[in-house]
Amino acid sequence: MSHLLDKPVLKWLLVLLVVCGASFFASSLQLREDAMDMLPDAMVKGDMAIFNKLGLVNRVYINVGIDSAEPEISLAQWGALRRSVEKMGDMLAREPLFDQTSYRLDPGYELAFMEDIRTRLPEMLTADDYLVLETKVSEEGVRTALEGVFRMLNSPAGIAMAKQIVADPLGLTLLAAERLKGMRGEFAVNLRDGLFVAEDGKNCLIWADAATSLTDSQNARDVNRRLQKIIADSLEPGISAYTIGTLPHTLSNINMVDKDLKLLLPLATIVLAVFLFWVFRSMKAFLVLFIPFLAALPSLALLHYIYPKISAMALGFGIVLTGLAVDFAVHIYLALTRESGGRDAILRNLRRPVLLAWITTSAVFVILLSSSVSSHRQMALLALFGITFAVIFSWLLVPTISGGHGLRLGGGERFFSRDFPSGPPQLLICAWVLFLTAGAFAWPHLRYNGDMQVLDAVNDEIRRTDTDFKNKWRRADDQAFVVATGKNLDEVLDRNDLVNSYLAEHLGGVYHSMAPMLPGLETRLQRHQLWNSFWTIHRDQLDERMRRIGVELGFRPDSFSPFIASLHRDARIKSSEELLSGPFRSLFSSMVRDSGTRGPESVLALTVVPLREGSLPIIQNLALKEKHIHVISSQGWRRDVEQMLRSDIVRLSFLGIAMVCIVALFSFRRFRPVVAALAPVGSALSAMALWDFCMGNGMNLMHVLMGLMVIGLAVDYGIFSVCAHQQGISAVTRRAVSVCAVSSCIGFGVLSLAGHPALHSLGSTVLIGIGLAWPTAIWVTPAILGKAKQ
Repeated sequence: MSHLLDKPVLKWLLVLLVVCGASFFASSLQLREDAMDMLPDAMVKGDMAIFNKLGLVNRVYINVGIDSAEPEISLAQWGALRRSVEKMGDMLAREPLFDQTSYRLDPGYELAFMEDIRTRLPEMLTADDYLVLETKVSEEGVRTALEGVFRMLNSPAGIAMAKQIVADPLGLTLLAAERLKGMRGEFAVNLRDGLFVAEDGKNCLIWADAATSLTDSQNARDVNRRLQKIIADSLEPGISAYTIGTLPHTLSNINMVDKDLKLLLPLATIVLAVFLFWVFRSMKAFLVLFIPFLAALPSLALLHYIYPKISAMALGFGIVLTGLAVDFAVHIYLALTRESGGRDAILRNLRRPVLLAWITTSAVFVILLSSSVSSHRQMALLALFGITFAVIFSWLLVPTISGGHGLRLGGGERFFSRDFPSGPPQLLICAWVLFLTAGAFAWPHLRYNGDMQVLDAVNDEIRRTDTDFKNKWRRADDQAFVVATGKNLDEVLDRNDLVNSYLAEHLGGVYHSMAPMLPGLETRLQRHQLWNSFWTIHRDQLDERMRRIGVELGFRPDSFSPFIASLHRDARIKSSEELLSGPFRSLFSSMVRDSGTRGPESVLALTVVPLREGSLPIIQNLALKEKHIHVISSQGWRRDVEQMLRSDIVRLSFLGIAMVCIVALFSFRRFRPVVAALAPVGSALSAMALWDFCMGNGMNLMHVLMGLMVIGLAVDYGIFSVCAHQQGISAVTRRAVSVCAVSSCIGFGVLSLAGHPALHSLGSTVLIGIGLAWPTAIWVTPAILGKAKQ
């Protein structure tokens, strides 16, 4: 069998058979373009899971407005705006791509509100309200109230409201109606004709919850396509609309990535092809570079076996990482075509550095498998498979196309073969140590930026609309979302009462909650007892006063008997579901949600708190005491991500460096070769630390990937340089390391031109790291080794 594999044709047939077989299994691969894949697992399973249950992640906010320089719009303009909103809302409500749409209250909501509040009085009035009631039922209070009722009934407006006025002559409903102020949620919303209107009276609000995830690019495209059609069909002349939320941000990121890749990948290919032709002046070199990419399909087939759906981000970067295995093919090709000696002897000499480089690079990606980010793990596994297959394919196929020793050097090879002035070895080592010292100084001063917005590619239009929306609807710059959870509605509302009481005590009334309008069952029972106790003491005396004062003012003696009778009978305690389905259901819909699952946190109630200085720790203390209450805010989000980011960077970098140190120590055993092999790693990490420190760039999630990638590349340069020095073939290896480094710099350097922050951050930082690891492997590593073979 081994004799058969010596034949080049059979080697190619074997590799192509593996690739063709893998293509069959990889053909059913499903891509997952979801921004969630870039978040730490703790965030996806924690805060983001809660946001998903509440519908906030997949919620689309639509501002429908009319441009007018006048302080107020005319009735005709309001009519056009109202019709546009009603048509759009109706179409969205019937659209299968949306689960729930809110754009108006039910017709006749004013009377329904007051009637519903009147029936809720026993459960809405607090102990403080009864202090006000004491004055209302007093002699003076009753006289003042009935005098007002008399004037109202004798006015034009009072004729239509006679029934409501007589049913509540003391104005108890108005006392409870103050609770509506807390129902505005995260926006300043007014009502006109049942529509949600901004304070300027020129803009209306619609919100709709998508039935599918809007962080997924394909879902976002489908929803946006349908949404834009509905908007275009709904708007009357002079009316405009725009959307904010997850949807426009997802679309902006998709478009930016597509634009960058369409421009930069061809650019990188052209530049790399020109460079390689200049270096080798041989078409065989292009075939050598093609061989490692044959590993892509087998790698994808294996990854698909483990993950049914693969992150598109992981696929894109994983293929790039797989391309790093080109380094192995270049070293094998140059050794076979430039070194003296037989092919078997050259391959024996190559076996050790190739094996060591494969072990260290693979070890780095094995470490990345412990990352807290899902796409990082998929990326690492794909790169691990890809590099392994690429090394095997390169070892089998590159010798079959290598023409033997003595081929004419290309112009680029002659350039990289030159002895560039490098200065005395001692001076080089001193400069290198100083550079490492500077990097060690910069490292503790690096800022860890957990704000995911630094990786968000937003255009000017999104910035403009977000700012405009925030100004029109008075959305706070920073808010905390306090979420009470439970297995059913009664349990959730009781916990939401706890949130309301805590915030009222520690923050005052600067928050938005539905607890005053929809208290929990336990609170409702207590308030009903308070209601009955109060009227047991006061109702007979109140009845006498209202009859006497009413007759004095001209009312019939029994005019207010229905009101007194309503106080005599014990009010029925409504169920939570019954209260939730009343005329306030449109307002409640954005603040309470049944996720449709079973479990201890299947139902959620939301309280929105605009943050002030020092208020977040106070709110978070409640979540620390109550495990079913969660606090989510951008401030807390950044802090948590920064902590996870710092932990991941420190832990994975330490493990990566420790792993390559162990491999180098085990392979070379002596101090000087070990330090020489690791010298490019030290330079690369110092360069990246100094770059981020000097530029003021905060470290983000991409740095976890970048740091390990650079460690894997840089240590390969060091290993090949040390092995070449020990074998006396430094000149050829220097050319190979230079070609590999420049190729990597071209690929990642082009990414530094990307408009998308994630791609730009990846490209520029890796470019800096590899850019310093390369000269270190060429100059500093030989200087550390000295003249003698180590």
